[in-house]
Amino acid sequence: MNRPDCSLDQLRNFNDTCLDMAELCQLNGDEQSYLHALGKLHHRLLQEINNTQRERLFRMQACQLARHSLSKLCHQLMMSGDWEKATALQSDFVKHAAWIW
Repeated sequence: MNRPDCSLDQLRNFNDTCLDMAELCQLNGDEQSYLHALGKLHHRLLQEINNTQRERLFRMQACQLARHSLSKLCHQLMMSGDWEKATALQSDFVKHAAWIW
């Protein structure tokens, strides 16, 4: 992900690997690590959305993947009653993804 020539396949593999790690945390009952792993993935995807050195298609794919990670994050946060954090994450996503719309 740190290389300028990172491909769409590498972006998707990065996303899948991070999701797999998060799900392992969840399966082991470690909700904090699950949220942390999802949060790190989501933050990195937001960085890629705004990385103007990436091609538009790459940034759009990062946005789609970030929406998915946001959905998982918000679901978990709402299950634990942390509505404020979920709302803040959604607002932040809209700010980062506004260029698409």
